Amino acid sequence: MIYLHKKMYSFDIDTLPKTEVFRNTALIDPNTINYIVEDETVKREHFGYDFSDKSKRDIDYKNKKDIILFMKEVASNFLYMKNYNHNKDEWYMDIIRYNLDNDLKPINSGLAWHCENDNYSDLITVLIYTRFDSGIINGNLEYIDSYNVKQTLKIETNTVIIMDGNIQHCPEDPIGTGKRDVIIVSFKKY
Repeated sequence: MIYLHKKMYSFDIDTLPKTEVFRNTALIDPNTINYIVEDETVKREHFGYDFSDKSKRDIDYKNKKDIILFMKEVASNFLYMKNYNHNKDEWYMDIIRYNLDNDLKPINSGLAWHCENDNYSDLITVLIYTRFDSGIINGNLEYIDSYNVKQTLKIETNTVIIMDGNIQHCPEDPIGTGKRDVIIVSFKKY
């Protein structure tokens, strides 16, 4: 018997340019993010890194450099595998963990509707959801489709998304119990 829900599969969502979604795609071990996060009591932890000299001088980056560069390489190699040209040496990374414990009030993401190109131009982004515990409610990804209509993409553990830097999106504020981990890596397109 074949269980399709356990097999890797992909589909496009209706955006311009296209956005590809990959389910059951374990690119990075979920425990890897444990080398980055610092305080399990914080509801939302966010860490940002990039290729700049300023980031490289930061003590947090120096202490976590190998893990950060590993995650960057995994994202870059996945883009190459899917035929997306990009500059693997010009990159930006956000690592976000939600730690929820019977939270009935939504935990604010701190993000308004945005696109990755708001801060840097001409990017291609890989969103790697390494963990999305079953006790979490909401926490999905909202986006604007090609008809300018707000849609919601259900997020699960091992969901990977390749999204052009021009796609408007926003995470839902989660409630409930569990962890929601995402590694977001953007690269300059060629």
